[in-house]
Amino acid sequence: MKLDWKKSLGLVFLFFLLFNGCQSVDEKTDCVYYLNQKDYSRVAADTSCSTYERASAEVGLAGFQFSSFLDGDASENFRQALGISSSVTAWTTWAGKTHYENAMKLSGDSTGDTYEGQTRLKEDVEIHYFSTLGAIMALTYIEMDANSDGDVSETEIQSFTGIRASNDASYGTNKIQSAEWFEFVTDKGSGSEKVFVLNTTTGKCALKTTPKYDGLWPATSYDLTDTANCGVVDSTTLAAWAVAGEGTIGGQCAAIMKIEELQNLFLPSSGGSLSVLDLTQYFVTYVSSIDHDMVDLGIPEDSDLRKGLSEFSANIDNGATCSNDTLTEVDQIFSILEVAAVNSATDYENINVLPFSTISSASDTAVALTDFATVIETGGNPVTVTFTCNNSANMSARMIFKQAATYIPYYSGADANINDTFSSLNVLNSDAAGSVKPTSAGDKIVSFKELLCME
Repeated sequence: MKLDWKKSLGLVFLFFLLFNGCQSVDEKTDCVYYLNQKDYSRVAADTSCSTYERASAEVGLAGFQFSSFLDGDASENFRQALGISSSVTAWTTWAGKTHYENAMKLSGDSTGDTYEGQTRLKEDVEIHYFSTLGAIMALTYIEMDANSDGDVSETEIQSFTGIRASNDASYGTNKIQSAEWFEFVTDKGSGSEKVFVLNTTTGKCALKTTPKYDGLWPATSYDLTDTANCGVVDSTTLAAWAVAGEGTIGGQCAAIMKIEELQNLFLPSSGGSLSVLDLTQYFVTYVSSIDHDMVDLGIPEDSDLRKGLSEFSANIDNGATCSNDTLTEVDQIFSILEVAAVNSATDYENINVLPFSTISSASDTAVALTDFATVIETGGNPVTVTFTCNNSANMSARMIFKQAATYIPYYSGADANINDTFSSLNVLNSDAAGSVKPTSAGDKIVSFKELLCME
């Protein structure tokens, strides 16, 4: 699969090169002489040379030659045109990265740059544009063009993101099952609420005290008729129900869902040296910088150049609105991960809970709600007790995670296939502070799901 957006970006580069060119300079200066002789190290180190000249030398040291892009075959292999050898496999350790960054700092006006807070000459803006665009193209091909053929294939994208093919024998399934128990909360929000776990199949009950809302049932539980130890109904009410033969009690319900297994989405390691989100964040930063340069050069917003750059930016910061198999599979697990408890907590009221419809759609196996009606014996009389869920229109599900032969309410201690998949997705979609990255188009933040929608 050819990534047309990269080709388009290259054409933007060529168009800019041909129709804007570079500022002509005094050919008699030593700096220009040595630039023409390709003695880039001498010029880059000479502080008497202009920032434009030194930045040009840094770009040359990175392997960028303007003449290479005027070759009619340049677009067939931009990696080759950028002077990047096939032995280069990591952007972060490649010497050219430092040279591009030096060039951008010498000719830029961002914080820490030479022209911070100052107006730049046109030639400085131009060389900053070229160095930034060269960097973004070099970054892309070093990290994603594994076989150095100047094209990025679908297989190379999968390798870089570390996504396992769905036909891989180790892919696995999302196996989610309903427990016999469900969570039942009376007088929620009143300050005197009680949290129970109930099993209507066996007629058993447990009052949760600490930690509350964890969705776990204890080894010792009590009959629903045990008003002292269970307490879901008082003795007076139970006696009245025994006479009538039936009773109803209302509360907030949550089906307790057991996460038994998750798809093994990721290969042991990705093909690139960068985090996939580091790569896309570089894209966002560089595109913003290039757009700033275009503004300084007076290029209109409705020009083809600005439109091309805008389209590229929109392609990576896309809101993940696409529809493909990989995103569908990842989205299933993301819907769970977004609310899942990572580590042990003292109260799980606002974590591990999501709409039943969401967890049902995330499972590769059919799941069903527990029956909330049961028949119990009290004083020898059968009583049909119905638990009415006040939230029946949007039934909740509370997750617990498999750990060997038991279950726990947090995934860091769960079975390896659960913890590994959740942890990998969490790392891929978190920023440096550990906060989950939002998935919103145009917010200049690229989430993992947005990366999967790049075309």
